[in-house]
Amino acid sequence: MNVLKSMVLLLLALLLSAAVAQETHLRIATADLPGSMEPGLAASNTGMRVVPNVFETLIEMDWQDNSVLLPKLATSWQRIDDVTLELTLRDDVTFHNGDAFTANDVKFSFERFMDPEYPGSLARSLFTTISAVEVIDPYTVRVITESPDPILEYRLASLWGAWIVPADYYQQVGIDAFGRAPIGTGPFKVTSVETESLDLEAYDAYWAQKPNVSTVNYRIIPETATRVAALIAGEVDMISQLPPDQYGVVESAEGVGVRTTLINNMHMHVYNTWNAPMDDPKLRQALSLGIDRELLVDALWNNEAVVPRSHQYEAYGPMYNAERPLAVYDPEKAKALIAESSYNGEVLYYDTVGTYYVNELPAAEAIVQMWQDIGLNAQVRVVDASQRDLDNAAVITWSNTMRFPDPLGGLWLLWGAESGRQSEETWQPQNAFNDVGQKLVTSLDKDERYALSQELLDLWEEEAPGTVLWYPTVSFGVRDGINWEPDRLQTMDLRAARFQFAD
Repeated sequence: MNVLKSMVLLLLALLLSAAVAQETHLRIATADLPGSMEPGLAASNTGMRVVPNVFETLIEMDWQDNSVLLPKLATSWQRIDDVTLELTLRDDVTFHNGDAFTANDVKFSFERFMDPEYPGSLARSLFTTISAVEVIDPYTVRVITESPDPILEYRLASLWGAWIVPADYYQQVGIDAFGRAPIGTGPFKVTSVETESLDLEAYDAYWAQKPNVSTVNYRIIPETATRVAALIAGEVDMISQLPPDQYGVVESAEGVGVRTTLINNMHMHVYNTWNAPMDDPKLRQALSLGIDRELLVDALWNNEAVVPRSHQYEAYGPMYNAERPLAVYDPEKAKALIAESSYNGEVLYYDTVGTYYVNELPAAEAIVQMWQDIGLNAQVRVVDASQRDLDNAAVITWSNTMRFPDPLGGLWLLWGAESGRQSEETWQPQNAFNDVGQKLVTSLDKDERYALSQELLDLWEEEAPGTVLWYPTVSFGVRDGINWEPDRLQTMDLRAARFQFAD
């Protein structure tokens, strides 16, 4: 009996040990979180770290395989005519509150963007070509565009607004309450949204493969050094926004490491085009010419970031121009343009939050020094995000992420006629930019579309309402024993195929 009892106790001990060893709780520290978990409002760098784990799209882009389109909440789709896309939906999906996912939810999800009062301008601009969404039956829906849209399927797969929300619940609680208590169809449901933290829990009734972690806690730690210290001390398992100058600190510590990738995003400036002297395009062009991007990539990014060839991405494939010149540094030409411009020594304020983007503040300080060297009275101001606007500054920091692999998912979406830059009246083109962009939206001819996209870049650079800086890397500090790698989308994808604890 004693031998049997000992064997039973040993077996229990082994089972308990295995259960303890199999960690299922993930702790993440990040510099910021979205102000709302309404997915259209969370279309931001911060939102991308959370939203893809809670919400899903009809179609999925495989970013690791040339952006191939794959079924997600839709099992199949076909073009009925030049302006109509019909999609067949999965019939085994439920939202986190148990409601069945149907075509009515698709209709509501997209048509809410047609409301001009909808506050998410970035998400709204993604769907400006859609004129109607028709429910054929509970699991068949048609998306209709005003004119032929060559990249409609990519719009419906974009991680920057194409998320499906539950129509009944959303309309019952309203946009603000939904942002505090969101419901999606993804592998995780939100259990808590606080000012400084956010909690997820694996959704037991998820229709696809269950995640390999049961709970996730996101915690805001704005200061880089404090985030790094929390990782090394074992207080968290992952940290985001790790700058290159902290790689050595993390890599020299026991039990943690660095995971890095280049992303489909570019850091940029937005210039004030309304107020003197920044309403002069010659001065704006001079600001762009006065930035030594290669020097900053070397000094701040360990040469891991990349200077762009204008506002485009290699992921465009045949729509990318690999021969287009790199963003130019030419201080002498900049000085000449300043002399020709209406600039008369006014203070040019460069407003930055300082912590939202990696290297945001040191880049601002270095760029302002470069501008001073070409004769401009430029100054850095660190401001709260709510105070950063072009009424009081010459320059603000921004970043542009490619929404889908086409010029319409980059420059046009973020600077075009329906974009926040124009709809919020921070820029109104004085050349043919909008006319060319509208032609690009409806053209189905590949050669014509390429020519139009290049003309669009030329016109944007001519007016210079902003300028590109670099494609940055995104880096994370990660505890050993976690099988996960960052992707070029900026997401923290915690789905089963992307995240596992090591055996």
